[in-house]
Amino acid sequence: MRSKKLFLFIISTFLLFTKSSYSENLAYVDIEFIMNNSLAGKSITQNLEKSFKDKDSKLNNIENELKEKEKNLVSQKNILKEDEFKKKVQILKKEIKTYKDTRKKVLNEFNSKKIESTKILLSKLNPILADYSKENSIDMIFQKKNIVIGKKTLDITEDIVNILNAKVKKIEIN
Repeated sequence: MRSKKLFLFIISTFLLFTKSSYSENLAYVDIEFIMNNSLAGKSITQNLEKSFKDKDSKLNNIENELKEKEKNLVSQKNILKEDEFKKKVQILKKEIKTYKDTRKKVLNEFNSKKIESTKILLSKLNPILADYSKENSIDMIFQKKNIVIGKKTLDITEDIVNILNAKVKKIEIN
């Protein structure tokens, strides 16, 4: 009985004098906002859009040509011999397949460039976050998308955007 009281006394003393984990300094940052509104993030978006628009307009021209060929072929169906019509249909199908493969390739290239450029930006952002947390005695920084509710004063996104803008103006994409 006496050992139980001693044990309870020691446990309660330990709990009273230990630092509570709730007193840690926390913050959160909106990575998506940084990607869309920092100078580096905007440069990535502009480069990707420019690259994609050029290729997309060429692909749209090819698509329109294929549609026109299809209309012409359908209008000639009754005029052409059956064998000749089938040959032209096969040729058109091959062209359509080539077009679809090319379009898929362009989209995959766009997505891989976007992922790669995002990785580059995040690699530039991580040391900034580490330095900021060290300078401001922040124990943990969370992504805003993972926060259900939090005080607005814990949001350090604007500070991080300002620091990132000062250090990284542009990110080149290959």
